[in-house]
Amino acid sequence: MENAFNILCKQRKDYSAHADIWDLRYNWSSYKQQIITQIQAGIFKFDPVTQYEAKNEICYKRTARDALVLKAMSIVLNDYLTPKLGKVYHLKSHGGIYGAIRHVKNNLAINKFVFKTDIKSYYQSINHTMLIKELDKLIPDKQVVNLIENSVRRTNVYGEVYWDCKKGIMQGSSLSPLLGAVALLCWDNAMRKHKFTYARYMDDLVVLAKTKAKLRKAIKITYQALKPWGYQLHTNEKTFIGKIAKGFDFCGFKLSYDKIILAKSCLAKFEKRLSALYEQLSKCKSSSYKNTFTTTALLKKIELYVLRFGRWALTLQQIVLKNCSVNILLQKL
Repeated sequence: MENAFNILCKQRKDYSAHADIWDLRYNWSSYKQQIITQIQAGIFKFDPVTQYEAKNEICYKRTARDALVLKAMSIVLNDYLTPKLGKVYHLKSHGGIYGAIRHVKNNLAINKFVFKTDIKSYYQSINHTMLIKELDKLIPDKQVVNLIENSVRRTNVYGEVYWDCKKGIMQGSSLSPLLGAVALLCWDNAMRKHKFTYARYMDDLVVLAKTKAKLRKAIKITYQALKPWGYQLHTNEKTFIGKIAKGFDFCGFKLSYDKIILAKSCLAKFEKRLSALYEQLSKCKSSSYKNTFTTTALLKKIELYVLRFGRWALTLQQIVLKNCSVNILLQKL
């Protein structure tokens, strides 16, 4: 609990003076004992989740007390469940994006065909009943499962409007990556049962096959495994069925036998984000932005974003925005 408390305090250190994190920190001793007592007695209840809009996006926020409990649960359950979930690369200590790409790349040479897809609105599509049934198989403590169920079957509030969520889980929650791994365990088990070469990063699915017949079988089994959950696969550019030699996108990279490069969609997102930051820099000179942003701070933010993206992309030389390299763009800024 102390570890979760320290992490939460660090995450919310820049919250406003009216945020409930400060009350939790000031009265931590009494809150800690109260929370532990309620959890042990099985009477802990989660508060409604606040829904709000930020930068034209719908966001959700838990109370500090609820976020603390979820963080503590994620710390304990990650150590307990991770070994049972197999190779789900988005989980901690499972290799991450590079681990997933490395696994796929190492198996390309012995295969000829690939089936790559992902699930449409994955987090929002997760069936609560199916998820709890899966957790019952993995966690022997019914009290822990009930606590997870209470967090999943949440009530949202927007202004003065309240409603119960019948489907889906929150993005950004401490438990979301773990629950997201559990919710596709049906697919993992099906792939292992039929001895397919596969990889999964959250809901990004890749299956490699040596023959067309094997590939068709993989696609059929995928649909059969996902149907009880009500998942729908993307049928646009996010799905690729064909020869590995043509190349396919996975986790922001384009893979083929002889190379790994950044995918066009990944570069497009990078360009869009960088353009938005540059627009902020341009507006910084106007009177309405003088008190909010400074040119130096925005330049530092742009530089940090580019460097982080460059590190993620392995090398800055790979990052090209149309006909303009990042270095040239920074010089213009």
